[in-house]
Amino acid sequence: MELAIGTEIRYTSAAGTRNAIIENIKIGPTAKPGFMNTWITLRIPVQKGVKFSNYANGLYNAIDLYPKVINWGIESYKWMLITLPVEKINYLTATKSQYSGVCLGNLAPGRATEFIGKIFFFQNQNHAKIIVLHFIHGLFQLAVTVILGIIALIFFSQNQTTNMQWLFVISEFIGIAALLLLLTCAFKIKEILNWFSKKISQNKNMKNFDYDLKREIILQVFAFSFFRYLVFFLQFLILLKMFKIDSFGINIITSV
Repeated sequence: MELAIGTEIRYTSAAGTRNAIIENIKIGPTAKPGFMNTWITLRIPVQKGVKFSNYANGLYNAIDLYPKVINWGIESYKWMLITLPVEKINYLTATKSQYSGVCLGNLAPGRATEFIGKIFFFQNQNHAKIIVLHFIHGLFQLAVTVILGIIALIFFSQNQTTNMQWLFVISEFIGIAALLLLLTCAFKIKEILNWFSKKISQNKNMKNFDYDLKREIILQVFAFSFFRYLVFFLQFLILLKMFKIDSFGINIITSV
């Protein structure tokens, strides 16, 4: 094909196949005699349909807002469940604790300060235990993400070159290690809670606290964590639809 300024071409990238127009062509010599370098400047037209009307914008924002409410509603219920053996709080208090943690969590990278906002809604003598439960609570959601991530990696790696296999193996190893950490915390939670409470408490003679994660609570928290992941997935698909990303291939799905 003869290339000239104004010629429309099609090219393929990670985002899919797109149209572009040649805007400029520059040819220059190379260090090797008899060879020339060619630089082509492409102008990519704005994809039709990306600009929304006010009505469409409002509709998509409203649709995307509902999963957010469901998302944090599920998280609040999980928080109420896992803290129940330490201190009984109602769903409204759990929601306030959750949102307070989200607000303060933005003060540090990785939401490291989130637990500070959460403990305000519990009695002072339970703060140490609530801090430990906050991190264990996060491990349940991480476990679901890791499990689905490992499945996606296995599925995604089938189409990759041999040179990339080591990256998938390392990622899967890290995922399995995270799952083992969760299992350790779940079975040793009573020892962890008592050890940490005595470390930061002024009362060194405090009695041991009997806390066991019952099977019913573990199953419920895992189930709600999985459902919350599905909400994340739905939000991502809504955003893809908003920006008119039509290539819902296996790479897009597994990347979620």
